[in-house]
Amino acid sequence: MSSSAFAPASSLRSLSPKDFPAEQLSRWIGASERKAQTEATVEPEDVRPGDGDTAQWFVAVSDPRRETSVARTLRRRAYRTYVPTMRVSRTVHRKRITAGSPVFPRYVFVGLDAGQTFYGMRDTPGLGGLVKNHGAPVLVTHEMIQGIRVMEGNGTWDFTDEADRARAEAAAAKTEAEERAKREAVYVAGREVVITDGPFLNFTGTVIELLPGDRISVWISLFGRASMAPLPLASVRPR
Repeated sequence: MSSSAFAPASSLRSLSPKDFPAEQLSRWIGASERKAQTEATVEPEDVRPGDGDTAQWFVAVSDPRRETSVARTLRRRAYRTYVPTMRVSRTVHRKRITAGSPVFPRYVFVGLDAGQTFYGMRDTPGLGGLVKNHGAPVLVTHEMIQGIRVMEGNGTWDFTDEADRARAEAAAAKTEAEERAKREAVYVAGREVVITDGPFLNFTGTVIELLPGDRISVWISLFGRASMAPLPLASVRPR
């Protein structure tokens, strides 16, 4: 799909009611009659395409900051919609809050089930048109929709303070685990080491085990007998 395909169309294709089956026209009329009732109830959630999705997906272009309202209106008209959303932390009135923000500003993925057409999308407030390529609406593959859904679900687009802290902690834990694995490969039990710092400078010893906090337990000969000495790991080296 070329980048030029993502230039928004100025308007939808002009069609007339006679181009559509009576069943679909009936659905649109019913959706319009239910509009007032729908506005007074909880809005349906954004439809998340899943593995069993059989709809054909296209990309609609909204006016700036109208993605949510366009998607809501289209859902009232029995279309599927999907607005990939990132989670971010913002400072509002000196308080940190978590909010959602479209990953792709102004783009709304629209799913058409069997028998549906674009006619019912006409006169949608805030809708500028469809993304087209050579005059034809661009069809989005199920693989792309599913891939975007997976990325949203696995936290790729979670930029909240909590997520950033969790990622930093996970990275630190991974680094620590990797460093510990390297140390364990060098300072195996029974290996001889030389103490390079502290009161036991130049003593030789035998590794017992690695200890938490970058420390090591070593057998050293002290006052004529073997003694266990916990030492900073930085103060020993392999002999």
